[in-house]
Amino acid sequence: MLKACEFCNVEFNAKRSIIRFCGTSCSSKWRSKNYPLPLSCFKKGVSVWNKGIKLSGMSGKRHSQETKEKMRLSSSGSLSSNWKGGITEENYRIRRSRKYADWRTSVFVRDGYSCQCCGAKSISGNRVRLEADHIKPFASFPELRFEIENGRTLCSPCHRKTPTWGAGKKATHAETGLEYDLHAQR
Repeated sequence: MLKACEFCNVEFNAKRSIIRFCGTSCSSKWRSKNYPLPLSCFKKGVSVWNKGIKLSGMSGKRHSQETKEKMRLSSSGSLSSNWKGGITEENYRIRRSRKYADWRTSVFVRDGYSCQCCGAKSISGNRVRLEADHIKPFASFPELRFEIENGRTLCSPCHRKTPTWGAGKKATHAETGLEYDLHAQR
């Protein structure tokens, strides 16, 4: 569709009917002419009011380790602005702890970073998401949460097929009364 530029009146081929200018230069020139900046903004020859001013008394300085520790302690736990009375769930705390991360890594290392059901393993060009699964459920057997023998490495699709995966299970294993053999399901 042939149109005339609203700034320079040159005819150009517009791909859409809403295009008003032949290019960005004409568009910006028209905008600066019809919508000029206010006179108080960016005057030539006037220096910026905050040029050379240090914004903080700490500019160019570093806190000592002792000071950093004091700052951390002053805003952690019940002193934190996000403190809600210690209502963090036990499950949340445990699954984000160092001990849990070490258990997970130990299970992966023991299983050679490969799925124990289908044998899937991440290689170049084929990424496999591996997950550490508790053979005896995490919620039902708190004493076995960090036992390496109670863990196995599964890929995400295989993990979804286990009866203990996710919140969609019908009943917990403590309710069903099923017994588990740690070595039978590996």
